[in-house]
Amino acid sequence: MPRTWEEVEAACAAVTGPGGGAQHGITWANDGWVGQQAVAQQGGLLADRANGRSGRARTVDLASKELLRWAEWWAGLHERGHYLRTGGPSDWEGAFGAFAEQRVALVLDSSKAADDLVRCGARAGFTVAAAPMPRAAAAPYAGNPVSGDSLWLARGLDPVKRDGALALMQYLIGPEHAAGWHRDHGFVPVTGAAYASLEESGWFRERPHQRVATEQLGLSDRSPAALGPLLGELPGVHDVMARAMDEVLLRSADPAQVFARATAEAQALLDGYHERLGL
Repeated sequence: MPRTWEEVEAACAAVTGPGGGAQHGITWANDGWVGQQAVAQQGGLLADRANGRSGRARTVDLASKELLRWAEWWAGLHERGHYLRTGGPSDWEGAFGAFAEQRVALVLDSSKAADDLVRCGARAGFTVAAAPMPRAAAAPYAGNPVSGDSLWLARGLDPVKRDGALALMQYLIGPEHAAGWHRDHGFVPVTGAAYASLEESGWFRERPHQRVATEQLGLSDRSPAALGPLLGELPGVHDVMARAMDEVLLRSADPAQVFARATAEAQALLDGYHERLGL
C-alpha cells in the first residue's frame, strides 16, 4: 500500500498503465477536512496562536506552503488522469461508489468507512486492504487530527448540573461503552482502555483494517498542527477550501491565487463569528 504521495503516483501509473485495468488510480471526496489532514501531516497550521491552542484564533491561512503543496500535488494527479473527480464538493458517496465499482484502485476515506469498504469488496469479489493516509515525503510527519463525534461540557453550569453531565460523559466513554461505539459505528476507540479491551477480545485480529486509524493517531507528535485547529466557523472554512480546490481542478486555476482569495473569504467568516459572539 502506498504510504507517500510519490508512492501514490507510482501506484496510479501502474494500475492505469498497460495491463492495469483501472480507468483512474485514486479518488476521494473534495472536502476541506481532507485538506486539513494533509496540512497537519506536514506540520502546517490553519490558524494563528498555535492553531488556536495558545489563545483564541484571530486569523486563518489557507495559502500556506503546506496547503499549496497539497493542492498542487492533487491538481497534478488530476491533470495526469490519476485522480477521479466524481462530483462536487463533499461527494463522499460518489468516491465510495467509484471504488466499489472498481473504477479506481485506491480511495481515501474516513476510518469510519473502513469496514463498509471491506464488506463492499467482499461482496464484489475483491480484497480490500487499509493503510494510513499517504503523506508528503518532503515534510517530517507531524500527525493526523482525530475527528468525528464528540462530547462537550459547557462552562458556567451550576454544580449539580455540571457534576451530573460529567458523570454521564464518564459513563459513555467507559471502556465497555466506548468499545461498543467503535464496534457498532466504526469510529476509532476514544480511550486507550477501550482500545485495549477490543485488542484483548481479538477484535482487531479479525478486523485489522479497523486498527489502522488508531495506530496512525499513535504516531502523532502532539504538536498544535497534529492536534488540529480550534477555530470558529471551521465547517464553513472547510467549505471554502473545497470550493477553492474545485476551481483549481475544473479550471486549472493557479492554486496560489485561488487560495489567497479563499483565505480572505475564510477570514471574513471568522471575523463574522467573533462579531456575532462579541469576542
